[in-house]
Amino acid sequence: DIDDDTHYWFIEECEKAGIQPMTTCFTRTRIKFLASLPWNHIKVASYDCASVPFLRELKDNFDKLYISTGATPLEDIKTAAELLKGHDVCFLHCVTVYPTPLDRMNLSRLELLKTLAPAVGFSDHSLVERDGLKACAVAFLLGADVIERHYTVLKPDESRDGPVSINPEQLKELVELGKMTDDELSSYVEDNVGDYSAMLGSPDLPLSDEELLNRDFYMGRFMNRVGDMTFGNWEDVEIDL
Repeated sequence: DIDDDTHYWFIEECEKAGIQPMTTCFTRTRIKFLASLPWNHIKVASYDCASVPFLRELKDNFDKLYISTGATPLEDIKTAAELLKGHDVCFLHCVTVYPTPLDRMNLSRLELLKTLAPAVGFSDHSLVERDGLKACAVAFLLGADVIERHYTVLKPDESRDGPVSINPEQLKELVELGKMTDDELSSYVEDNVGDYSAMLGSPDLPLSDEELLNRDFYMGRFMNRVGDMTFGNWEDVEIDL
């Protein structure tokens, strides 16, 4: 979690630029503060898609939830969908392999997610230098409402996420992709991507060993601390927010 002052600065900078700010909530103990800020939506990281107590409290405090589904078994995604039924939710398809090769994108999962939530999106971790925005373009073509990408103003080798992060010019290109009609997207994909069948995969493809390892590594990286208690978002511990 970033500190309070950084959140205030971030929101102010977004307002100056005319864009809508949003952040990810990583712990239950941060919900009250984040809900006090001038936004009504929140992002949920992949490793909390199955954290039922966490999702329940976020639903009660925010009008819209963007939930990444990487490294989450399909049954857990369905449980989250049932819990949040009737709420404004966007499930983001995500493969937690960094970087993600194009032939492991499994973009057909988008169709399945459409049956579970009012909106769907795609969190893309492809290698920018090699693959550019190809996966994003195909995701838009397949009906993604939202694209999430890491962003940087640094050179790719100057940060840990640099290789999977787009720069300002690529962000502009991504925005233009999002404005295209279906026909324009089809032409763009035909001219710049070509045959994308390898990106489709299977809607119910099981998690790979690498995704399971990443889940075990990252889940619980952020813990709640209340008095003498330390607990994860997935644990049904009663606390006074």
